[in-house]
Amino acid sequence: ESIPPVAFGTFKLRGNDAYTCTLTALKLGYSHVDTASVYRNEAEVGRAVRDYLSEAQVPRSSVFVTSKLSPKSHGYEAATQAVEDSLQQLGLEYIDLYLVHWPGKAKLKPDDVKHAQARLDTWRALEAAVTRGVVKRIGVSNYTIDHLTQLLAHCQIRPAVNQIELHPRYQQLSLVQVCQTQQIQVQAYSPLGCGQLLEEEVLQDMASKLGKTSAQILLRWSRQQGYSLVVKSVSNVLVLMYQALTKMGSGANQCLFLRAMLTESPPIWILILSFPPPIWLS
Repeated sequence: ESIPPVAFGTFKLRGNDAYTCTLTALKLGYSHVDTASVYRNEAEVGRAVRDYLSEAQVPRSSVFVTSKLSPKSHGYEAATQAVEDSLQQLGLEYIDLYLVHWPGKAKLKPDDVKHAQARLDTWRALEAAVTRGVVKRIGVSNYTIDHLTQLLAHCQIRPAVNQIELHPRYQQLSLVQVCQTQQIQVQAYSPLGCGQLLEEEVLQDMASKLGKTSAQILLRWSRQQGYSLVVKSVSNVLVLMYQALTKMGSGANQCLFLRAMLTESPPIWILILSFPPPIWLS
């Protein structure tokens, strides 16, 4: 079974907003929902999934659910409990994809050597969850080449996905190449650069020529690279999902030129939070 290429992201959605937006997204055509323990909305997202399945009278397999392990839950015992907690919060019998959200363990100093062992112990716990059948696939998020190299040298089950920030201003080409060589699906979060790329003049000019929006151009660019996506739009969701990700006619190849037209910049999360990446991210 393949992973649906466009996921509805629920980051920053809380309470009834998380429930309503998730349910709306599913009704409008999304078949993949992305949540996480640290989002504090697994209960609402799970309720929306269950209500949608009941109302639409479709099987559980109709909706693909991704959740993620909190940095505080690294380690074998903690990760084992985290999986059970997510299952309970979601109210589902299994999770389609469970990711290690962050390669570092909370409360450890950035240069602490314990990060590496914690990652491996965590992965063993996730492998055990797959064996138990409560998780269908496991993967990682925000992993660098070094993190992947370490994991691939020790794992029994290879990561299905690496969910990372990707957009024309932060392309991570070396990391993407490693993922693709190792047959790890690249999943792009913040494909619009947290909205900061929408005002780029070169992007607006291209959108005008193609009769599309800047958001559609950026989403199309990501799909042309072969990335799956996590997007957060409920409004005009069908336009974003289908018009942006289908053929654009003779102008489609122009989207690829964004690789050269926009200069590389630090990841958006670093710009927003105004601090350098931790040592274990280098």
